[in-house]
Amino acid sequence: MPKIALDIPKALLPLLQPARYKVMYGGRGAGKSFTVASWLVVLGLQRPLRVLCAREYQVSIKDSVHRLLADRIDALGLTPFYNVTQTSITSTNGTEFTFKGLHHNAQEIKSFEGADLCWIEEAQAVSAESWDVLIPTIRKQGSEIWLTFNPLSPDDATWQRFVKNPPPGAWVQKVLFSDNPWFPKVLDDERRHLQEIDPELYQHIWLGEPRTISDAQVFKGRYLIQEFDTPEDARFFHGCDWGFSCLVGETMVVTEKGNKQLKDVKPGDKVLTRDGYKAVIHAQSRGVKSIYGVDCGYNTRIIATEDHRILTADGWRQVKDLRGTETLCITRSNLTARCIKGILTASTRIISTGRKAESAKGKAFIARYGNSITAKFPKAVVFTISTATRLITALRICNASQTANIKKFITKITSAVYQKKSGGTAVIQKKTGQNEERKHLQPHKNGAESAQSAGSLSRLRTFIKNTVLRSAESARTPATAKRNTLANGAVKFLQRLLTVIEKPVQKNVRINLQSLGEAEVFDITVENGEYFANGVLVHNCDPTALVRCYIKGNILYVDREAYGVGVELDELPQLFDSIETARKWPIYADSARPETISYMKRQGFKIMPAKKWAGSVEDGIAILKSFDKIIVHPRCVHAADEFFKYSYKVDRNNGDVLPVIIDANNHVLDSLRYSLDGYIHRGSGMKINLANLRGR
Repeated sequence: MPKIALDIPKALLPLLQPARYKVMYGGRGAGKSFTVASWLVVLGLQRPLRVLCAREYQVSIKDSVHRLLADRIDALGLTPFYNVTQTSITSTNGTEFTFKGLHHNAQEIKSFEGADLCWIEEAQAVSAESWDVLIPTIRKQGSEIWLTFNPLSPDDATWQRFVKNPPPGAWVQKVLFSDNPWFPKVLDDERRHLQEIDPELYQHIWLGEPRTISDAQVFKGRYLIQEFDTPEDARFFHGCDWGFSCLVGETMVVTEKGNKQLKDVKPGDKVLTRDGYKAVIHAQSRGVKSIYGVDCGYNTRIIATEDHRILTADGWRQVKDLRGTETLCITRSNLTARCIKGILTASTRIISTGRKAESAKGKAFIARYGNSITAKFPKAVVFTISTATRLITALRICNASQTANIKKFITKITSAVYQKKSGGTAVIQKKTGQNEERKHLQPHKNGAESAQSAGSLSRLRTFIKNTVLRSAESARTPATAKRNTLANGAVKFLQRLLTVIEKPVQKNVRINLQSLGEAEVFDITVENGEYFANGVLVHNCDPTALVRCYIKGNILYVDREAYGVGVELDELPQLFDSIETARKWPIYADSARPETISYMKRQGFKIMPAKKWAGSVEDGIAILKSFDKIIVHPRCVHAADEFFKYSYKVDRNNGDVLPVIIDANNHVLDSLRYSLDGYIHRGSGMKINLANLRGR
């Protein structure tokens, strides 16, 4: 095979890695099909492949990607290695490209069960029926299905199956013109022109957004995206919306005083972070919002708003962007939680007479958990083999912050262990695995002290000690000294293992994302901006937005925005200063964060809370819609995006547009409403004559 210089856009580099589904969607000019065709003809020379190139409708070979593949073979200088005919493409090493339509062609498609790879071009048109035939057909071990498409409707089968609810093993990537380093100027001119004359169609064609029910768009036909010069004498309005972190109230958070549900966490509580326990500065309900469930593996699930951020190997990523396999930062207890059932099942084979069961599971259990762990604490483990293995394992895998789990396992262990004591004790002093375990038993360098010093842990230790003593007494254990040894050993193990359990580790987990409707959500602000929720490291994720606008004639101009996700308190002044007039003019901000407003005042900003009342959102929107037009400068990309996406709810049964605004895609828009504070009044619109302002 010759050496080939193949340029691939950075956003599409994962295409080179194995995955069952590779889903590439977006807007025009992104280079999706071009890149896929180039990589396929190169891949076909690396090893013999049977490739099915399909689409929903294919009347003739002209409707297929045959011409694109042939052009890429020629451009890459691979003509000597391929035989291109009018209906097929084959290589000298046995690779074969076949071109088929899927619609009403089930029997012929089913004959491709031996295909190595299937590329679906214009996949947005593929029906649910065609997917039901194709997917089980492409079943060869290691086979892959590639999709390239520009979305049409959010109700399309392809969008729902692969973008909204991607299957396991899917790599899903949105690719835009901005990801294409070779995007031509002629297309860029077309893009800019459409952005100015029809921003809604621009979102669909160039930004890869599905066509929505346009009647549900709040600002349909009322805004434009175009460049303009800001007058020097403009009267500016500034508004700010703070970022929030939103999770459902039942989310468990580890605090110094044990686990708490997020809705019960109060300012002043200290929650577990990578840097130990840090104080909660702010906590409140954020109302009812759309929520998504993220199954993170290891018996862990996060339910949050779509823009909540979770730490991955690639940095902080929003829930809606999690796909396939991700590397997350999770607490060690979550890793071992899913092993509880299997370990306890194996441990029941350790009989209470002090002899090991003659089962493979029992021997493997002792080898893995008995010798290596107990060697670390020989004095504390002078029990029967049954007591040692079962007690130590339970403490090793339990989340020591969850009293309910401790009680459950300790009760189960002690009741089973002491029903019979017909054998002698066995002192376990083997050193096997000591070095291997030492590195896992090192305290978390930042969080160990706070983990060990938590006040409630002494009560937890007392609880375990008393539980073990009561169980031993009820079983008539002969020696008081032996009962005390057992209880003290349990407490000592708990104390030493707490830091192991709470130490965060990175693990690859398979992500499953599901839309779960709406629910009340809550947010907390932590000193260092992160905390463990359900054992997964999360961050504040709602963006902080500052917007600047002015009025001329009866037109509202939005000319500047400052937008940041996960902005720390001490970083806010720098974000605000990116708009040069922010310190000179008044800023009206979301009143939900009085402590943040006070901080920004101390930093020299003329900032004050905007007024809110029942219906203030609707009143503010009415004022924005009262302008003849709203013109957004192209540099305000988030404002443009929100004007397109901000929508009313739609009845799923009959498609009726309801007079209820969806609380999403509104951070810049909320800032716009706040900026006009004092001009918007309860139920009656503007109470000030803006003639002078509009005339400037």
